[in-house]
Amino acid sequence: MTPHKLKGIFRHGHSSKERGSGFGLHSAATFVQSRGGTVAAQSEGKNSGVAFVMTWSVKIS
Repeated sequence: MTPHKLKGIFRHGHSSKERGSGFGLHSAATFVQSRGGTVAAQSEGKNSGVAFVMTWSVKIS
């Protein structure tokens, strides 16, 4: 995926599919963030796929 397309990938209504709603990734990001985490998308460029990285801090007592 190109850097330009990655820019708004978690925005509500954004979709790379012709018939997509743009709700799925937005919902996932909202959920992760509501639990104190972060989510990011990474790609090496067009036709290379996308990796989604979700990170949480964990307190071990």
